[in-house]
Amino acid sequence: MKERHSGLNYIKVLLTLYVVLHHAILAYLPGGPGVLVDDPNNFELWGLLATYFDNFFMYTFFLIAGLFSYASIKRRGTMNYVLNRLIKYGLIFFIGTYLLNTTMLYFKDIVIGTEWWVQYASFEAYVDYVLTVNRILHPSFHLWFLWLLIAFHVVFAAFYKLSPKLFEKTYNLKDPSKILWIIYIIMSVGFTGIGIVFGFNFISILGPFSLQISRIIPYFSLFILGILIGKQGINNTFLNPNGEFGQRWKMWLGISIIAPVLIYYLSAFEFEFLDIIILNLTMIAALFGAIAYTIIGLRMKKKIKFFEFLAPLALGIYVVHYGLQGIIHGYMLSLNLSGFIKGILVFLLTMIVSTFVASIINVLNKNIKKSSLKNA
Repeated sequence: MKERHSGLNYIKVLLTLYVVLHHAILAYLPGGPGVLVDDPNNFELWGLLATYFDNFFMYTFFLIAGLFSYASIKRRGTMNYVLNRLIKYGLIFFIGTYLLNTTMLYFKDIVIGTEWWVQYASFEAYVDYVLTVNRILHPSFHLWFLWLLIAFHVVFAAFYKLSPKLFEKTYNLKDPSKILWIIYIIMSVGFTGIGIVFGFNFISILGPFSLQISRIIPYFSLFILGILIGKQGINNTFLNPNGEFGQRWKMWLGISIIAPVLIYYLSAFEFEFLDIIILNLTMIAALFGAIAYTIIGLRMKKKIKFFEFLAPLALGIYVVHYGLQGIIHGYMLSLNLSGFIKGILVFLLTMIVSTFVASIINVLNKNIKKSSLKNA
């Protein structure tokens, strides 16, 4: 199935590019939401693009993550499946949080030059900084995705172990209207209910484990939907790219674009009834965006050299880009350029540097694997 649907790897690359661009432009919005540096050179329309990105790309990652999970757990067995995810994503999460992100924060402060300790910067100062920041902040930042993905895999494995019939049962996944209504209602009720109680922003649960808790049910719903679709066989479900629903991907993509545009402009008005509309539009954008991009990936058959090159590097780029952007954003503070130009420059520079770093990591990883195989 992976060979037949290799276009999904291209979509993961595209989503990674979206993530890098998203974080690049946030520094040029008022308040610099979700990034390490707030630049006074703003560009208003970046807010529209950021609203679009924020309302679908992580949801799509979770849907795609679920598509091959059933086949993987059947092939590996429950214990091996869980250990594989724990080792693969867990190591990256903790190393990225407590070494990579903290190191990038250190150099970001040096570039900006406003912290009192910068004039005393040394290896000793670096070690002290890393230890202090890790103890106080646990700077996982964008890496929340990895620990939550592990948690979803563990929950799935537990349910599969305790009640395999729950997943082995044949479900009717050919009727899109029924399925979409069920998923939409679950996503909306979960998103709205949890959001009203705990808020819609990121919260820290414990140490490095943080997330937008209002999104946990929508994320998990799409992850489980992906598992069930993968288990049925994609072509036997409504996601079949050659089916009637799949051939209307442009319509679903259009809905996922229109909804965030409405969210962006409606958010400027302060009417209570608009809050309900915006909350529903948020889940419409998430659901149809995830479905549209997944179908696009399933429809892609031709090899594209650019995506082929970046596919094995996508995870590495995702992991290293955020800290690198903090440094580049810090450097850009001294340049008198528009927020539009700065956003583009930060995106391009981040992609060049993070691709280079991810390539080095990829080569080292391959050499380690070869060495371990020889020793075995």
